[in-house]
Amino acid sequence: MTIKWMTMLAAFVTLHVLQALPIRAVRPDARLTPGMVAGTPSAADVCRPGFARQARSVPESEKRKVFAEYGVTPEPGERFEIDHLVPLELGGANGLRNLWPQPFAGTWTAGQKDRLENALHRDVCRGGEPLGQAQEEIRQDWIAAYLSRFGPKGGAADGG
Repeated sequence: MTIKWMTMLAAFVTLHVLQALPIRAVRPDARLTPGMVAGTPSAADVCRPGFARQARSVPESEKRKVFAEYGVTPEPGERFEIDHLVPLELGGANGLRNLWPQPFAGTWTAGQKDRLENALHRDVCRGGEPLGQAQEEIRQDWIAAYLSRFGPKGGAADGG
């Protein structure tokens, strides 16, 4: 078999295997993850440089609980992040009721949600959107919020 045929065969097998992998749920389960805010932060609080970095603290034991609650055991090669439904940069809490496993691959990815979080944070800090409204928008349906802000051709997860 020539190298060309071997390469084509390997590509076909890889594509077939990738298509067979299940695409994980990308929306948090509202019963498990309704979204939580940490205390009563103000726009001034969340706009202070370093605010989210100070709050970022989810122990590995808690991350394992989130995966268990959702019944997710990542397959080899699958990558997830334990994401905050209401992001830290909008005053979200680190508690289990604000955390869910979000895939890096699939139709709606962690990168796209990050893009939305950054845009909402920017708008709150510029005074263009009240903090409570931004929190509720992302809590209710982050994908609808993304589509509303960026449209159906809103670009790739890298902000494209």
